[in-house]
Amino acid sequence: MFLTPAQVSALVHATPWPYNLLVHVAVWAGLRAAELGGLTNANVELPEPSSNPNVPAKPGVLRVRQAARAKGAAIEYGPLKTKQSYRRVPLTAETTALLRDYLAQQPRGDEPDAPLWPGMVLKRPRPNGGRATPANIGAATTGVEDAPPSTTAKARARRQAEALAELTVEDAEKRLVLDWTQPLRHATFYKAVYRPAVLRANGLTPTAKLSPDQSFHCLRHSYASLCLAAGIRPIDIAELMGHRDVKTTLTVYAHLINTDDHSGNMAALGALAAPVAVPSNVIPLHG
Repeated sequence: MFLTPAQVSALVHATPWPYNLLVHVAVWAGLRAAELGGLTNANVELPEPSSNPNVPAKPGVLRVRQAARAKGAAIEYGPLKTKQSYRRVPLTAETTALLRDYLAQQPRGDEPDAPLWPGMVLKRPRPNGGRATPANIGAATTGVEDAPPSTTAKARARRQAEALAELTVEDAEKRLVLDWTQPLRHATFYKAVYRPAVLRANGLTPTAKLSPDQSFHCLRHSYASLCLAAGIRPIDIAELMGHRDVKTTLTVYAHLINTDDHSGNMAALGALAAPVAVPSNVIPLHG
C-alpha cells in the first residue's frame, strides 16, 4: 500500500502536533518506526540557511544511529536492524525547514540528547465535565467509554479509533499529555494518534480515500514509491532506506519499476554517440 503526495498531505493535516511532523518525516525520509523513535535532537543536522536566494541551501540530514523499543513499561534505545541501517538520510528542503521550525519551538530543542519526539498519553475526560486526568501509560483506554467485555480487542481498538477520529485536530491535540523526557512509545502513538488520524483524514478530505486499516509501515513504502517516481535509482534507494542490499529493494518494489520503457535510457545513450561521417556522393572534377 502506497500513498500519493495528496494523501500524505491529507494525513499530515489530520494529525495533531507534534506528531504531524513525525508522519511527514516518516513519508519523506523513509525511516522505520523504531528508527523514528530512536532519533534524538542531535541526530538532526540542519545547515545554515542560504543568505543568497539564488543559491539553494544544502539539505538537512537525519543520522540514524539507534532504535527505540518497548521493554516492559520502559522505552530503551538499542541497536539497529542491520549494519546497513546505520546511515545518513538527506532531507528535502521542505522537511529541513519544518524540522528547523520544530526544534525552535520544542521545549528541549537545545538539548542534543533529548528525544526528538515526546512520549505521550491521552487525557481521560471526566463524565461530569471536570478536570481531565491522564490515562495510564500504555493502557488500552483512550478516554472512550469501555466496550462490553465480550467485545474483541480488535473491535475495541476500532471503536476507540473511530471515537477519537470524531475530534477536531485542535481538540485531539488538547487531549495529548506530552512527556518530553521520554521517547515515544510507538504502540501508544499508533493506537491513540495515528489510527484516528487516518480516519479523520478521510472525513476532512473525502478525496483522500485512505484505507482504515492502513499500517504505519506503509509510510515507509510510500517513501520508496515517491523516490522511484522522482527517478532515484534503486541502488540509491536501498542505501537511503537501510536495506541489506539492493535485491531487497528490487524484490519489494519490483512492481513499481518499469522495465519495459527504455526510451529515456536509450535517448541518453544515443546522445553520447559521435556524428557519423557520411561519404559524399559528389565526385570531384579534376583538370
